[in-house]
Amino acid sequence: MQRNCWLRLTMLEDQSGANQGHLVNIAGRQRMLSQRLGNLYMLLSWGFDNPELRADYNKAKREFDEALLELISAQENTPQISSELKKVSQNWDMFKLSDRMGDNEYVPGLVARMLDKILIQMNDIIGYYAALP
Repeated sequence: MQRNCWLRLTMLEDQSGANQGHLVNIAGRQRMLSQRLGNLYMLLSWGFDNPELRADYNKAKREFDEALLELISAQENTPQISSELKKVSQNWDMFKLSDRMGDNEYVPGLVARMLDKILIQMNDIIGYYAALP
């Protein structure tokens, strides 16, 4: 399912020939990364911690951070998109509080709520980017 969605977003980016398609693609990837982070975090909180899982989790966080900065700095952003990205950034900062927990201490409820909000917000942002002239 995720692969099909990713392929469609990539095709949209290729066909658009504009930065708009690229922004839709990045926003779609952010949506996927929020789900991936949630899944990885839950596995870690349940004790399935190993170096490969931890590396995947850290890579996904880094990719989300980098892409969020790219979206925030996009010249195509309307005031509405900028406002929504600010909300995503605030929820992302709340999510990152989970990293401040001690070893083997997790807050799955907080993480699930923040990442669910980010998923919904990124879905809206995809629509806003797709509607750009």
